[in-house]
Amino acid sequence: GEACPDIRFALHRIERHLVAENVLLHGGRKNVIAIAMTKRGFSVDWTTIIYRSDGREKEKSYSVNFVPSDRDDVFAAAMKKNIFGHEVPLDPMKGEPYVWARLAGDTLTVYSLFVDDMGDYEMQQFDRSLVERGLQLEFTRFRNGDKQRTVSALLERQWP
Repeated sequence: GEACPDIRFALHRIERHLVAENVLLHGGRKNVIAIAMTKRGFSVDWTTIIYRSDGREKEKSYSVNFVPSDRDDVFAAAMKKNIFGHEVPLDPMKGEPYVWARLAGDTLTVYSLFVDDMGDYEMQQFDRSLVERGLQLEFTRFRNGDKQRTVSALLERQWP
């Protein structure tokens, strides 16, 4: 169905993050992101291209639809359909990422939790803050609670 009236304000705040495309060349990387409203929430699509010194490229693309949860400004990922046709999150106990999003002020944060075969976990946090020139990205990856990697980048707004 349509988005509930009580979450319209939160979805409107997400709309302020909408940018047709953000591109950044940084240390051999290009990041492209698009955030769009959907009938029931919003979607986040992003691609990272890594340019290797030998001329090869490695590209990873992700697309996640988010729908309102029972909590204000917290959104569940709708990544697959259950037997009733409802969109539900993936199952981290099956090696799939558990993904959710939070909107706090001008920052949209997407969290991804992975559990490996040994029961160890990895948590990825993507903070995308609305700034004058586009989105400020702060990425952090933790493994079993230890910070493994951080990336900070300005993703500049691209006009169609």
